[in-house]
Amino acid sequence: MNWWGEFNIEPGMAGHWTVGPLDLWLRNRPREWWVAQHSAPDAMERAGYFEHVEEAAPPESAKIERFGTTRPGTAVTVHPRASDRPIVARPEVPLWILGNDEVTLYVATPLWFGLEAFGQTLIDVPTWRLSDTWFGDDTRTGELCYASLTGARLVANDVTMRARRVVTAVTIRNASTEKFNVERISLPVPELPLFVTDSGMFWTASITVERQAHGDLAHVTQDAGPGSEAEGAARLCDARVPQHPGVLVRTLRHLLR
Repeated sequence: MNWWGEFNIEPGMAGHWTVGPLDLWLRNRPREWWVAQHSAPDAMERAGYFEHVEEAAPPESAKIERFGTTRPGTAVTVHPRASDRPIVARPEVPLWILGNDEVTLYVATPLWFGLEAFGQTLIDVPTWRLSDTWFGDDTRTGELCYASLTGARLVANDVTMRARRVVTAVTIRNASTEKFNVERISLPVPELPLFVTDSGMFWTASITVERQAHGDLAHVTQDAGPGSEAEGAARLCDARVPQHPGVLVRTLRHLLR
């Protein structure tokens, strides 16, 4: 059974979810839902699972929240999601793209966990938290993002697939005759729909960035799916932020550096 989907938590019972370092407990109590979450950095590689438990006994360091309601019901829904902000990924090793050439980078970012009841979102949290960063030329032009180091793998099989990760394939085409150094990549993750393979691994739709031969512009296109590397992947949910149809044109300094 998948750890996401719809679950019934009977009164007095609790549900326990684990996805990588994240543990989450949800208890159905009289007139309230009781939610506790705890992140264990030493448990990053745990596969996702769900179990019913009679008592919710999180560690003392867990964050606890209560949601009051008079509505009867036992159904809750768990939604895997991609990040709620763009993610600025910096390659661990400097990466150059040769002139008139292209590469496809496979970038892994944190999976998010959304919990919904009565048509409302109770929590929406990452399986592990990245640090904040500002991406832009100054404090007026730019946006708040998350920061991450990435191996920027060039071969899909070199990416370690884990339940807590979402992988995005980014094809960068360098139409210039000059080599191009990719210092940072700003991934528009909230604009990408989420997919899942039969093995339970998560992918976003892939994107293509074409650096023009002249000027400081890049054509950015979003593919319909994650690509052939995610064989059999099925669409799980739409993007958090709808993307306008057609080709986007962005300044390179706001996407790649």
